[in-house]
Amino acid sequence: MLLTKLKIASAALLVIAVLGAALAGLIYYAPAAEPARASQTVPGKDAKAETPASKPEPKDEVPPWKKEFRKVYSLADGEVLKRIAPPFPDCRLEFLRNFPDGAALAKHPPQFLAFRIHPQWLKGEVHNWGLGQFDASIRTVLRIVVQIPMLEVEGDKAVVDHPVGGDFVFRGEASIEERVAAFNRILHDESKLAIKLTFKEVEREVVVARGALKVATLAGQKKNHVEVFGKEIGKGEAWDSRKDLHGFLIDLGDFLGRRIVNEAKSGIDEVFTYGLSVRQVPQHRRPGELSPDFNPHDVFDPAIEAEDRDPKLVLANVAKQTGLTFTTEKRKVRVLFVEASSK
Repeated sequence: MLLTKLKIASAALLVIAVLGAALAGLIYYAPAAEPARASQTVPGKDAKAETPASKPEPKDEVPPWKKEFRKVYSLADGEVLKRIAPPFPDCRLEFLRNFPDGAALAKHPPQFLAFRIHPQWLKGEVHNWGLGQFDASIRTVLRIVVQIPMLEVEGDKAVVDHPVGGDFVFRGEASIEERVAAFNRILHDESKLAIKLTFKEVEREVVVARGALKVATLAGQKKNHVEVFGKEIGKGEAWDSRKDLHGFLIDLGDFLGRRIVNEAKSGIDEVFTYGLSVRQVPQHRRPGELSPDFNPHDVFDPAIEAEDRDPKLVLANVAKQTGLTFTTEKRKVRVLFVEASSK
């Protein structure tokens, strides 16, 4: 996951993205199980003078807090998703202290941490995936941990934003369906919430992407780059790179607030980059979300934002750069419903 990437879906997710960006390069890895180590002898110039009391401690000795952290923040065989409920163990605070410049994090500990385990990443070690200075809501967990696009989720806002609390560890290679099922159990059995998650096939108006990706870069842009914009190119709100269309179309849909069904082919073996372009600083959108360089003379104009995200303008510009076609159609699509339950 690119922690420098700014997301735009909600204030809560903006907090995660900004905090994640602040920790870029400061990733901490906590192996789920400590490997066996062979005993080592540190040679000295005068072996006779060396005594057990004077021997330095091995540099690779694991402190007790880290052993506890590895035990708590790990998954058992076959376990897909795990919630660590507050009150949190002391090892969590030590984990935060051991980030470079982690004093600020330890002073104001995040209320939510997410970790991902993937067998192809450092032999299945735990990878810090995100954090937030707020209790995790159902929406937060679905987006960050379950990793389902929020345009594929529907439900009453009060229910979707209901707090769950705790930290989460998830298995990266598990499917969305497996993670949803595990989260359902956590909501019911651990959080004691009368809320259920259900996949349903429903008819919705969507944008359908067709064709084969063939990037035609605009003048002044780098090779294999797609710039997403409406009337004109502005400031970059987010940037990423892909070798296929999946992530690009999800981000494009988020940018437009429209669900995109992918029936296109990548048609390219090289990595391509893309930027989401707006003419106003996104953090100026709502009070309380101002960036440090905010100029009080800057006035946010909703009409400019509407033009920057106009599906007709944006998709026409994307089509010219990608060779894809986009049509609006009614389709039966799968939606995850978040609903209050009587049980």
